[in-house]
Amino acid sequence: MHVVPLEERSVELHNGARAALATLHRFDSGWQIDVVAEPDVPDLTDDDTLYPTLQAARDAALRLWLT
Repeated sequence: MHVVPLEERSVELHNGARAALATLHRFDSGWQIDVVAEPDVPDLTDDDTLYPTLQAARDAALRLWLT
């Protein structure tokens, strides 16, 4: 069964001259990283981890992107 997100947010991530865009989805039980996209780099996706806040999901997306 596919669950439709309640909300979708795109947040910019920066590290020096590098930049990426993270797409985050909100569900009843929290926020999830859908994809982190950086030009000329393969997209990154997270597992099904749910984060309690938008900020926590953004921070996790930044860590995912930088590792």
